Amino acid sequence: MDDEDEISRRIDSWIRRTTYSPAATIKAESGRERMRRWARTILAADDRWMILDTETTGFANDDDIIEVAAVTPRGEPLIECLIRPGRRIPSEITRLTGIRDEMVAGSPSFRAAWEQPLAAQLSARSILAYNAPFDVRMLRQNIQRHCGLVWSPVGSDCLMRAYARYAGTRQHRGGYRSHRLGDACAQMGIAHEHAHRALADCLVSARLLQAMAN
Repeated sequence: MDDEDEISRRIDSWIRRTTYSPAATIKAESGRERMRRWARTILAADDRWMILDTETTGFANDDDIIEVAAVTPRGEPLIECLIRPGRRIPSEITRLTGIRDEMVAGSPSFRAAWEQPLAAQLSARSILAYNAPFDVRMLRQNIQRHCGLVWSPVGSDCLMRAYARYAGTRQHRGGYRSHRLGDACAQMGIAHEHAHRALADCLVSARLLQAMAN
């Protein structure tokens, strides 16, 4: 199943569980209107979702999370936590995020952060992230490696894929073109300061979701 089919399936599933128009009517609407209704549904379930972002030492299967943050869909903070990794932070990651080894030296290990505050929040809310497959994978591999647990989210969805459909730029090979978070914010007139810091990225993601809903 390609990305377009998958996001359509999720939208139709959401619509069937809401008081919005019947799915048959929604299918006739534009991609932008479908995503507007999807965004409104997420915002209406503010107590069941979190917008989450991670910063990491890299992108491989053995890389560590060095920062995690989460807010509600309406932008209320839930989590903001620097994490001490089991390795030095690569210089290219420091250049990207501004996070240095000395900043995390006194921070909790991932196992300690899992015990408080991550476990409680991640068991209570579904995850919406701008690149959800990456963030969910990083959480899963860090939880397994550092805590010895097999974890899956309550639910998850991808704001990047949703915005791609909202923006509606078709690709030659089919589907919709994805946009970097900063580019999506620029297109929607949202200031994006402190990019690649977890809480800042969560907050602008919440503003992007709200803009899509309006």
